[in-house]
Amino acid sequence: MAGLAKTRLAKDIGTDAAARVAKAFVLDTWNAVASIPWADPVLACSEENAELRQMVQGSGEFWLQGAGDLGARLHRILTRATAQGAPVIAIGADTPGLPVDRMEKAHALVHQAGAVIGPADDGGFYLLGLQRVPPTLFDDVSWGTSSVFAETTARLAASGLQAPHLLPWFDVDHGEDLLRLQCLLQSGTIKAPATWAALLELQ
Repeated sequence: MAGLAKTRLAKDIGTDAAARVAKAFVLDTWNAVASIPWADPVLACSEENAELRQMVQGSGEFWLQGAGDLGARLHRILTRATAQGAPVIAIGADTPGLPVDRMEKAHALVHQAGAVIGPADDGGFYLLGLQRVPPTLFDDVSWGTSSVFAETTARLAASGLQAPHLLPWFDVDHGEDLLRLQCLLQSGTIKAPATWAALLELQ
């Protein structure tokens, strides 16, 4: 929804453009995950969204995250997922075009090590895989800062989970991130068709 989606990016490209781009990010991320044979995709949202719910019908599930900060919502979704008896891999919708080989590597590592994490260039993480969710994993994490990855890996280690690291990647939170994404899409280095179409509309 305009004014609520990608608020940091909206400061650079406007609220309407940010909302269109955010929708494209979700669509590309969903399609990438849904194309992986071993994946049982779930789209988790902070509030009801009929358009997104319709998008996943027939190809996956739609779960509401519930209330609380990002840590509380992540913990709730990851706990629900791991309770079904299989490891879970969570990725955000801020990384359209994330190479599928990262997800394949994460799938292998979470089965081997019990956890895996993908560091983001801004100090956060773009992927987290777990076989179990430590009760206090996300308590008091400094969300939105450059210390999120370090804090999370420290908490994983304190819970007995030495999570292997994937190669770094980047979130799209600001105008410069969007330009980086556009260059990768234009060169064919990564693919995110809905995002590419949305970016062309902005020109």
